[in-house]
Amino acid sequence: METQTETTNTVRRNQRIILFPLPYQGHINPMLQLANLLYSKGFSITILHTNFNKPKTSNYPHFTFKFILDNDPRDERYSNLPLHGMGAFNRLFVFNEDGADELRHELELLMLASKEDDEHVSCLITDALWHFTQSVADSLSLPRLVLRTSSLFSFLIYASIPLLDDRGYLSLSDNTMAPILDGLGYHDLSNNKRLEEQVEEFPMLKVKDIVKMGFKREKDGAGGMIDNMVKQMKASSGIIWNSFKELEESELETIRRDIPAPSFPIPFAKHFTTSSSSLLEHDRSFFPWLDQQPPNL
Repeated sequence: METQTETTNTVRRNQRIILFPLPYQGHINPMLQLANLLYSKGFSITILHTNFNKPKTSNYPHFTFKFILDNDPRDERYSNLPLHGMGAFNRLFVFNEDGADELRHELELLMLASKEDDEHVSCLITDALWHFTQSVADSLSLPRLVLRTSSLFSFLIYASIPLLDDRGYLSLSDNTMAPILDGLGYHDLSNNKRLEEQVEEFPMLKVKDIVKMGFKREKDGAGGMIDNMVKQMKASSGIIWNSFKELEESELETIRRDIPAPSFPIPFAKHFTTSSSSLLEHDRSFFPWLDQQPPNL
Protein backbone atom coordinates (compact mmCIF):
# COMPACT_ATOMS: atom_id res chain seq x y z
CA MET A 1 0.00 0.00 0.00
CA GLU A 2 1.45 3.34 -1.04
CA THR A 3 1.75 5.98 1.63
CA GLN A 4 2.72 9.62 1.31
CA THR A 5 4.21 10.58 4.68
CA GLU A 6 3.20 13.79 6.34
CA THR A 7 5.97 16.34 6.69
CA THR A 8 7.22 17.41 10.09
CA ASN A 9 5.53 20.51 11.42
CA THR A 10 6.68 22.86 14.11
CA VAL A 11 3.10 23.03 15.37
CA ARG A 12 1.89 19.98 17.28
CA ARG A 13 -1.23 18.65 15.61
CA ASN A 14 -3.19 16.37 17.93
CA GLN A 15 -6.44 16.17 15.93
CA ARG A 16 -6.65 14.18 12.71
CA ILE A 17 -9.41 14.15 10.09
CA ILE A 18 -9.76 11.38 7.52
CA LEU A 19 -11.19 12.31 4.13
CA PHE A 20 -12.40 9.96 1.40
CA PRO A 21 -13.16 11.59 -1.99
CA LEU A 22 -14.92 9.98 -4.92
CA PRO A 23 -12.27 9.25 -7.60
CA TYR A 24 -13.48 11.74 -10.19
CA GLN A 25 -12.11 15.18 -10.97
CA GLY A 26 -15.17 17.19 -9.94
CA HIS A 27 -15.23 15.36 -6.61
CA ILE A 28 -11.48 15.26 -5.90
CA ASN A 29 -10.98 19.02 -6.29
CA PRO A 30 -13.45 20.15 -3.60
CA MET A 31 -12.33 17.44 -1.17
CA LEU A 32 -8.68 18.42 -1.46
CA GLN A 33 -9.64 22.07 -1.11
CA LEU A 34 -11.53 21.15 2.06
CA ALA A 35 -8.49 19.19 3.27
CA ASN A 36 -6.27 22.24 2.74
CA LEU A 37 -8.74 24.41 4.61
CA LEU A 38 -8.84 22.01 7.56
CA TYR A 39 -5.05 21.69 7.53
CA SER A 40 -4.76 25.47 7.76
CA LYS A 41 -6.90 25.28 10.91
CA GLY A 42 -4.45 22.94 12.62
CA PHE A 43 -5.74 19.45 11.75
CA SER A 44 -3.59 16.58 10.52
CA ILE A 45 -5.02 15.13 7.31
CA THR A 46 -5.26 11.58 5.99
CA ILE A 47 -6.68 11.06 2.50
CA LEU A 48 -8.15 7.67 1.65
CA HIS A 49 -8.35 7.07 -2.09
CA THR A 50 -8.72 4.36 -4.68
CA ASN A 51 -5.80 3.61 -6.98
CA PHE A 52 -8.20 4.39 -9.80
CA ASN A 53 -7.82 8.08 -10.71
CA LYS A 54 -5.55 8.70 -7.75
CA PRO A 55 -4.26 12.27 -7.40
CA LYS A 56 -0.59 13.20 -7.60
CA THR A 57 0.46 12.80 -3.99
CA SER A 58 3.70 14.79 -4.40
CA ASN A 59 1.58 17.92 -4.73
CA TYR A 60 0.40 17.38 -1.16
CA PRO A 61 3.43 16.54 1.01
CA HIS A 62 1.55 17.78 4.10
CA PHE A 63 -1.07 15.02 3.81
CA THR A 64 -0.92 11.27 4.44
CA PHE A 65 -2.36 9.20 1.59
CA LYS A 66 -3.57 5.62 1.87
CA PHE A 67 -4.96 3.70 -1.08
CA ILE A 68 -7.80 1.27 -0.52
CA LEU A 69 -10.49 -0.89 -2.17
CA ASP A 70 -8.64 -1.68 -5.41
CA ASN A 71 -5.10 -2.65 -4.40
CA ASP A 72 -5.33 -6.14 -5.93
CA PRO A 73 -4.85 -5.93 -9.73
CA ARG A 74 -6.13 -9.53 -10.03
CA ASP A 75 -9.53 -8.75 -8.53
CA GLU A 76 -11.93 -9.29 -11.42
CA ARG A 77 -14.69 -7.23 -9.79
CA TYR A 78 -12.96 -4.09 -10.98
CA SER A 79 -9.75 -5.01 -12.83
CA ASN A 80 -11.58 -5.65 -16.10
CA LEU A 81 -13.69 -2.51 -16.00
CA PRO A 82 -12.89 0.30 -18.46
CA LEU A 83 -10.85 3.24 -17.22
CA HIS A 84 -12.89 5.86 -19.05
CA GLY A 85 -16.51 6.61 -19.90
CA MET A 86 -19.63 5.57 -18.04
CA GLY A 87 -18.38 1.98 -17.81
CA ALA A 88 -15.71 3.12 -15.36
CA PHE A 89 -18.51 4.36 -13.11
CA ASN A 90 -19.39 0.74 -12.34
CA ARG A 91 -16.52 0.74 -9.84
CA LEU A 92 -18.65 2.86 -7.55
CA PHE A 93 -21.33 0.19 -7.45
CA VAL A 94 -18.73 -2.47 -6.63
CA PHE A 95 -17.05 -0.42 -3.90
CA ASN A 96 -20.32 0.67 -2.30
CA GLU A 97 -21.47 -2.95 -2.30
CA ASP A 98 -18.28 -4.67 -1.15
CA GLY A 99 -16.02 -2.05 0.43
CA ALA A 100 -17.29 -1.92 4.03
CA ASP A 101 -15.01 -4.55 5.59
CA GLU A 102 -11.83 -3.16 4.05
CA LEU A 103 -12.72 0.40 4.98
CA ARG A 104 -13.53 -0.63 8.55
CA HIS A 105 -10.19 -2.41 8.84
CA GLU A 106 -8.29 0.60 7.49
CA LEU A 107 -10.08 2.99 9.83
CA GLU A 108 -9.37 0.75 12.81
CA LEU A 109 -5.66 0.80 11.96
CA LEU A 110 -5.66 4.57 11.53
CA MET A 111 -7.48 5.15 14.79
CA LEU A 112 -5.10 2.84 16.65
CA ALA A 113 -2.03 4.49 15.13
CA SER A 114 -3.37 7.93 16.01
CA LYS A 115 -3.98 6.86 19.61
CA GLU A 116 -0.42 5.60 19.89
CA ASP A 117 0.79 9.01 18.63
CA ASP A 118 -1.33 10.83 21.24
CA GLU A 119 -3.57 11.98 18.43
CA HIS A 120 -7.35 11.81 18.14
CA VAL A 121 -9.28 11.05 14.95
CA SER A 122 -11.99 13.70 15.03
CA CYS A 123 -14.18 12.48 12.18
CA LEU A 124 -14.45 10.89 8.77
CA ILE A 125 -15.48 13.10 5.84
CA THR A 126 -16.57 11.24 2.72
CA ASP A 127 -18.07 12.13 -0.60
CA ALA A 128 -21.85 11.86 -0.39
CA LEU A 129 -21.88 9.10 -3.02
CA TRP A 130 -19.82 6.84 -0.75
CA HIS A 131 -23.05 5.91 1.04
CA PHE A 132 -21.65 2.63 2.41
CA THR A 133 -19.32 4.57 4.70
CA GLN A 134 -22.11 5.64 7.08
CA SER A 135 -22.65 2.15 8.52
CA VAL A 136 -18.88 1.68 8.83
CA ALA A 137 -18.46 4.94 10.73
CA ASP A 138 -21.40 4.09 12.97
CA SER A 139 -19.86 0.71 13.83
CA LEU A 140 -16.71 2.51 15.02
CA SER A 141 -18.57 5.34 16.79
CA LEU A 142 -16.77 7.71 14.44
CA PRO A 143 -18.69 10.82 13.34
CA ARG A 144 -19.15 10.93 9.58
CA LEU A 145 -19.69 14.15 7.68
CA VAL A 146 -20.42 14.20 3.97
CA LEU A 147 -19.24 16.51 1.25
CA ARG A 148 -21.80 17.15 -1.48
CA THR A 149 -19.83 18.59 -4.38
CA SER A 150 -22.76 19.84 -6.48
CA SER A 151 -25.54 22.30 -5.75
CA LEU A 152 -28.13 22.20 -2.99
CA PHE A 153 -30.79 22.49 -5.69
CA SER A 154 -29.66 19.26 -7.34
CA PHE A 155 -29.85 17.50 -3.99
CA LEU A 156 -33.44 18.66 -3.52
CA ILE A 157 -34.27 17.17 -6.91
CA TYR A 158 -32.68 13.85 -5.97
CA ALA A 159 -34.44 13.84 -2.60
CA SER A 160 -37.74 14.41 -4.43
CA ILE A 161 -37.47 11.41 -6.76
CA PRO A 162 -40.24 9.49 -4.89
CA LEU A 163 -42.52 12.52 -5.27
CA LEU A 164 -41.61 12.89 -8.95
CA ASP A 165 -42.41 9.21 -9.36
CA ASP A 166 -45.83 9.77 -7.77
CA ARG A 167 -46.41 12.56 -10.30
CA GLY A 168 -45.86 10.03 -13.10
CA TYR A 169 -42.71 11.62 -14.50
CA LEU A 170 -40.57 8.52 -14.10
CA SER A 171 -43.15 6.38 -15.85
CA LEU A 172 -42.92 8.81 -18.74
CA SER A 173 -39.19 8.30 -18.67
CA ASP A 174 -39.58 4.52 -18.80
CA ASN A 175 -41.78 4.79 -21.89
CA THR A 176 -39.56 7.13 -23.84
CA MET A 177 -35.94 6.39 -22.99
CA ALA A 178 -33.77 4.29 -25.25
CA PRO A 179 -30.46 3.44 -23.57
CA ILE A 180 -27.59 3.28 -26.04
CA LEU A 181 -23.90 2.86 -25.35
CA ASP A 182 -23.53 4.49 -21.93
CA GLY A 183 -27.24 4.93 -21.29
CA LEU A 184 -27.35 8.61 -22.13
CA GLY A 185 -29.25 8.48 -25.45
CA TYR A 186 -32.91 9.37 -25.84
CA HIS A 187 -35.66 9.02 -28.42
CA ASP A 188 -37.11 12.14 -29.96
CA LEU A 189 -39.58 13.30 -27.31
CA SER A 190 -40.83 16.38 -29.14
CA ASN A 191 -44.33 15.00 -29.81
CA ASN A 192 -45.19 14.50 -26.14
CA LYS A 193 -46.87 17.73 -25.03
CA ARG A 194 -46.52 16.89 -21.36
CA LEU A 195 -42.76 17.32 -21.59
CA GLU A 196 -43.17 21.10 -21.85
CA GLU A 197 -45.19 21.34 -18.62
CA GLN A 198 -43.62 22.97 -15.59
CA VAL A 199 -42.79 20.75 -12.65
CA GLU A 200 -45.09 22.00 -9.90
CA GLU A 201 -42.60 21.58 -7.06
CA PHE A 202 -39.70 23.03 -9.09
CA PRO A 203 -41.15 25.71 -11.40
CA MET A 204 -37.83 26.44 -13.07
CA LEU A 205 -37.83 22.90 -14.47
CA LYS A 206 -39.93 21.32 -17.18
CA VAL A 207 -41.02 17.70 -17.24
CA LYS A 208 -38.49 16.99 -19.98
CA ASP A 209 -35.71 18.02 -17.58
CA ILE A 210 -36.82 15.29 -15.19
CA VAL A 211 -37.00 12.77 -18.03
CA LYS A 212 -33.46 13.60 -19.12
CA MET A 213 -32.16 12.70 -15.66
CA GLY A 214 -32.67 9.12 -16.81
CA PHE A 215 -34.12 7.57 -13.65
CA LYS A 216 -36.67 4.77 -13.91
CA ARG A 217 -39.47 3.70 -11.60
CA GLU A 218 -37.70 0.52 -10.62
CA LYS A 219 -34.46 1.40 -8.90
CA ASP A 220 -31.69 0.72 -11.35
CA GLY A 221 -28.01 1.07 -10.41
CA ALA A 222 -27.84 4.86 -10.56
CA GLY A 223 -31.27 5.36 -9.03
CA GLY A 224 -30.45 3.03 -6.15
CA MET A 225 -27.17 4.81 -5.52
CA ILE A 226 -28.89 8.20 -5.40
CA ASP A 227 -31.57 6.84 -3.06
CA ASN A 228 -28.92 5.47 -0.70
CA MET A 229 -26.92 8.69 -0.94
CA VAL A 230 -29.91 10.75 0.19
CA LYS A 231 -30.74 8.39 3.07
CA GLN A 232 -27.19 8.28 4.39
CA MET A 233 -26.70 12.02 4.05
CA LYS A 234 -29.69 12.46 6.34
CA ALA A 235 -28.12 9.99 8.80
CA SER A 236 -24.74 11.76 8.84
CA SER A 237 -23.35 14.08 11.48
CA GLY A 238 -23.27 17.01 9.06
CA ILE A 239 -23.32 18.01 5.40
CA ILE A 240 -20.71 20.24 3.77
CA TRP A 241 -21.90 21.91 0.57
CA ASN A 242 -19.67 23.28 -2.18
CA SER A 243 -21.82 26.39 -2.40
CA PHE A 244 -22.59 29.56 -0.49
CA LYS A 245 -25.62 30.97 1.26
CA GLU A 246 -26.12 33.99 -0.99
CA LEU A 247 -26.38 31.77 -4.06
CA GLU A 248 -28.82 29.17 -2.69
CA GLU A 249 -30.40 30.75 0.36
CA SER A 250 -33.92 29.37 -0.18
CA GLU A 251 -32.58 25.86 -0.88
CA LEU A 252 -30.44 26.04 2.26
CA GLU A 253 -33.47 27.05 4.34
CA THR A 254 -35.44 24.09 2.95
CA ILE A 255 -32.66 21.63 3.68
CA ARG A 256 -32.10 22.94 7.20
CA ARG A 257 -35.84 22.60 7.84
CA ASP A 258 -36.20 19.08 6.46
CA ILE A 259 -32.90 17.37 7.29
CA PRO A 260 -31.71 16.89 10.88
CA ALA A 261 -28.00 16.90 9.98
CA PRO A 262 -26.48 20.40 10.18
CA SER A 263 -25.48 22.02 6.88
CA PHE A 264 -22.29 23.98 6.21
CA PRO A 265 -22.04 25.80 2.85
CA ILE A 266 -18.39 26.53 2.02
CA PRO A 267 -17.29 28.18 -1.26
CA PHE A 268 -14.00 26.31 -1.62
CA ALA A 269 -12.86 28.20 -4.71
CA LYS A 270 -12.73 31.33 -2.55
CA HIS A 271 -9.98 29.79 -0.44
CA PHE A 272 -7.83 27.63 -2.74
CA THR A 273 -7.11 26.99 -6.40
CA THR A 274 -7.62 23.55 -7.97
CA SER A 275 -4.82 23.27 -10.50
CA SER A 276 -2.57 21.00 -8.40
CA SER A 277 -5.25 18.30 -8.18
CA SER A 278 -5.82 17.90 -11.92
CA LEU A 279 -5.84 14.28 -13.07
CA LEU A 280 -4.57 15.37 -16.49
CA GLU A 281 -1.21 16.75 -17.49
CA HIS A 282 -1.57 20.34 -18.63
CA ASP A 283 -0.83 20.85 -22.32
CA ARG A 284 1.82 23.58 -22.49
CA SER A 285 2.95 22.90 -26.05
CA PHE A 286 1.26 26.05 -27.34
CA PHE A 287 3.41 28.42 -25.25
CA PRO A 288 6.36 28.56 -27.72
CA TRP A 289 3.94 29.44 -30.53
CA LEU A 290 2.24 32.02 -28.35
CA ASP A 291 5.57 33.63 -27.43
CA GLN A 292 6.30 34.18 -31.13
CA GLN A 293 3.08 36.10 -31.79
CA PRO A 294 3.23 39.90 -32.04
CA PRO A 295 1.59 41.79 -29.20
CA ASN A 296 -2.02 42.82 -29.72
CA LEU A 297 -1.83 46.58 -29.22
